[in-house]
Amino acid sequence: MKTPAPDGSPYRDIVVDDGPKAAIALRDMLRDEIACSFRDSPKPPPRDGTVAAGRYLCKTLRSGLQCLDCDLELAARLDMVSVSPRCIRVSALFEGASSWEVAGQQHVHPGQGIAQISALGQDTPIGFCEPMGQSYRMAGLLITPGFFDQGPEDLQDGLKELRALLDPGSGITPCRGPWRCATSWRGCMRCRFRARWPIFIAKVWRLASWSS
Repeated sequence: MKTPAPDGSPYRDIVVDDGPKAAIALRDMLRDEIACSFRDSPKPPPRDGTVAAGRYLCKTLRSGLQCLDCDLELAARLDMVSVSPRCIRVSALFEGASSWEVAGQQHVHPGQGIAQISALGQDTPIGFCEPMGQSYRMAGLLITPGFFDQGPEDLQDGLKELRALLDPGSGITPCRGPWRCATSWRGCMRCRFRARWPIFIAKVWRLASWSS
């Protein structure tokens, strides 16, 4: 299985906003160079075959930082593994259910807009198994190491705690209380989540908009 470049994202920048039944293929979401393997599936879905229907956004805000937002229903059963680069993922699930497998452990995403931080300190195989018809609405950020090589020095100093999450190892932590966030599809389309993030995530947004 191919591994993404250290500073690369596995996700393709794209906007699919043609209504709740718009077809979405794996090729729309994953970059061509990111390989996937399918488990317990004698006939895996083709790369350009429809795997979900709904709305999907992935947008690079600046080097090393992407925002993602989706409202999907799976059109096929997905039981797959792909390689995630060394990164920090911040995600919030608002409707539906979602889970993934990291380092052999299954993690169920908390609901009700509670943010979850996933820290992957090295390229890591990620398992994803969801039944056909599964639906979910969620949003998040993907932060890769290159994000920390830019911006004003005072902001970089304030991001040391966040940068430390890229140290070798992996961990997934739900964020409660004031870290809980709420967002909307249209807000994300404007690249501004209507959210209450932890302080260091707020600094990420400040750096993302710096000089823009």
